[in-house]
Amino acid sequence: MKFNFIFAFCNLIGLGSGVLSDCVDQDNFSWGPFAYSLAVSPVAAAAGSLTSELGLALDSSGKIMLFASFCNGIKSDVSIEFDVVLGFWTGIDKILGDTVSIGVGSDILELESGTEEEGGNVELVFSKKDGFVGGTLSIGYGYGPEIEFPVELNLDRCSTYELRRFDLRNIAAKVFHWIALFLDKKISQLKV
Repeated sequence: MKFNFIFAFCNLIGLGSGVLSDCVDQDNFSWGPFAYSLAVSPVAAAAGSLTSELGLALDSSGKIMLFASFCNGIKSDVSIEFDVVLGFWTGIDKILGDTVSIGVGSDILELESGTEEEGGNVELVFSKKDGFVGGTLSIGYGYGPEIEFPVELNLDRCSTYELRRFDLRNIAAKVFHWIALFLDKKISQLKV
């Protein structure tokens, strides 16, 4: 599968594949809904883990969603940290509901006495209804004792809730409509 950024962007703003059919090799391009998310997440772990997340997601049809999630699970680390999480999803609605994630990470850098750490994590996310629904990449900063094992493993069960949803294309259409009305009024004043 090839990913053509120009095609994806034009589809996002509503031009769709009809406009770009001469420019995109449709035989090598599999199009379907997708979503990206960016979130902030405090995490506390000591064999068991508690995580909350507040994020913003954008999908391929121009929908924007503010969401919150709450997770508990197990993690092979002892730390309190703050993560920034980038998510890649099969659809914006797949973010919501109950999911299970499995991840692997590592402390990138241990500072000073071994209590401050920076790290990264990669997770695969599954739901009972849809199977694989996405994945996340995160970087974090926190505090915890130095553990000799270089790899952190985690398994989390999460519930994610929609807080608010917007349609970017409707917002853009309203803004362009207001601009058109304003310009129309100004042009009609020039004719008088």
